[in-house]
Amino acid sequence: KIGKIYPASHSMSGDPKINLRMIAQAIEGTSSKKNRRAHSNNHLQQLRQRQTKNETFTSRNDLYHPAQLTLDIQRFFPKNSMFFLDIGTSMAWAIRYMTVDHPGSFFVSLGYGSMGYAVAAPVGAHLAAPDRPVVAMVGDGSFLMNGFEVATAVNYKIPVIWVVLNNAMLGMIHHGRRLVKETVPDVMSTCFQRVDYVKIAEGLGARGIHIDGKEPLTSSLVEDILTAQVPTVLDVWIDDQVVPPIHSRIKTMDTHFS
Repeated sequence: KIGKIYPASHSMSGDPKINLRMIAQAIEGTSSKKNRRAHSNNHLQQLRQRQTKNETFTSRNDLYHPAQLTLDIQRFFPKNSMFFLDIGTSMAWAIRYMTVDHPGSFFVSLGYGSMGYAVAAPVGAHLAAPDRPVVAMVGDGSFLMNGFEVATAVNYKIPVIWVVLNNAMLGMIHHGRRLVKETVPDVMSTCFQRVDYVKIAEGLGARGIHIDGKEPLTSSLVEDILTAQVPTVLDVWIDDQVVPPIHSRIKTMDTHFS
């Protein structure tokens, strides 16, 4: 169904195998495979240079800046880790600040965009790849929808690591409302009482660890978590006032729905 999800500037209906072969033949006639690969590599290098430029992050009241948290997660966890991102600002921060070098290392549910995906999916991922650390970045709103999957991991001794971005709100909606051109009525509250996910984790039999800007993620803590080999929930208190990198998304919404 062409154009059902995204508007198509050019559409081509037919057998995918035949169409792809025709597209490949057309591309072959415009430039060599070697030149195309060199162009792609140069473009990728430029993106990485922009991505890795020096940035400083400041937060309020000893809260963790989510961008710094994202960088620390990739910095301290092993290179062969599998990262699962839930729908919401956790996904936005990861897409903006993570660099993926290994295939099969970065998973996000962009199809239906279901919240809670990254709470449950990593459990199965570790069964499929038991020799690789599995780390899930989830918002607190998403974790509240599927958080009891931790009990499944505990029951089957599956050492998944959930990093819960705890800002006591549905961040994508909360900040998105404030970025759109038109004033959006507050028909639904985006904030809720902050939950203690350490206690929830411990109640389900998992390990719970509180983290914030004053006591951030460290290499020694990650090493300790990986050595313990038990399901672990990191309750990370992030700065709720920091606007996530969703400006291009809001701009697209303004263009299509204004």
